[in-house]
Amino acid sequence: MGGLKINIAEGNLADLPTYNQKLSILIGMDSFDYMVVDDADRIILFKSYGLSQPVSSHSYSEFEHFFRLDPLLNRTYQDTVITTCSAYYTLVPSKLFNKEATNDYLNQVTDLNSRYVIREDNWGLDDFVSVFALHHFLRDWLENRFPKARVTHMVNQVIRLARRHNSKAENRLYLYLTGHRLAIVLWKDGRLHYSNIFTVYDEAQLVYCIGLVFNQFNIQQTNTEAYYLGAFHPDHHMFKILDLYLDQPVLLGPMRPISTYGEVSRVPANLLTLPSVATL
Repeated sequence: MGGLKINIAEGNLADLPTYNQKLSILIGMDSFDYMVVDDADRIILFKSYGLSQPVSSHSYSEFEHFFRLDPLLNRTYQDTVITTCSAYYTLVPSKLFNKEATNDYLNQVTDLNSRYVIREDNWGLDDFVSVFALHHFLRDWLENRFPKARVTHMVNQVIRLARRHNSKAENRLYLYLTGHRLAIVLWKDGRLHYSNIFTVYDEAQLVYCIGLVFNQFNIQQTNTEAYYLGAFHPDHHMFKILDLYLDQPVLLGPMRPISTYGEVSRVPANLLTLPSVATL
C-alpha cells in the first residue's frame, strides 16, 4: 500500500473551522494531493499521498483507507474542486459544442469502453468546452464522498493557469507531469494554441513529445519560455534530460492572489501550482 509522502501545515489544524475554507484535490495517475486555502487566499495545508498502483477500481480500498484516516478530508468546505488526469480528453470550440453529442467527441478519437463515463466542463475556458473520460469507479466514489464538488480536468487547470500567468514571452510552453502522464499546453501570441496529453515511460519519449510541438508550430528555444509543473523537479530523471534541450526552464509556483507562508513555503512550488489554480 502507498502512503503519505508530504504533510505540511501552518499551525495546528485539528480544530480548524472549514466552512469558509477551500478544498482542492488533485488526483494524479498514481497519487493524490490536496490543499486547504483559507479566506485570505493563503495555502495553510498541503498533503501528498502516493498510491501503490494507478488509479482504478483496484485503488478503491487505498482511497477509502486514506480518506477515513484523514479528518480534514471529512469536513465541510465552502468550495471543493476535484481535478482528475484522465488520458482521454479533448477540447471542443464552444460555438460547435452540442451537449447531446458529448459522448461522440471522445468516441471519435479513442475506443472507450463501459468502464468510463464522459464529462464536460467549460470552467474558465472561455471559447472551449473540455470533454474528458472519468472512470466509473472514480465517478461513483467522488459522488459518494464529494457530491457537491466541481470535477474538472488537469488540462483545464493548466489553461486557466496560462490565462492568469503574467508573462510577456512570445510563446509559453507549460509541461505538467504526473506518473507517466504528460500534459502540454502551448500559449502562442497571447492565445491558447495547442493542448494534448501523452503517456511517456522514458526520456526519449518525453523529448520526442516536446520536440514534436517545437517542430509542428515552428517555435524555438530563443522565443519560448518553458514552465514545469507537477512531478518535474531538479532531481527527477525527466527534468535532467530536458535541461539539455530547453533553455532555462522555470519551476512555476502558485498564481496571485494565492500565497504561501510559514511551514507550507517549504513545499516545492511546482507541486502547489495546479491545485492552487483550482481555488481561484
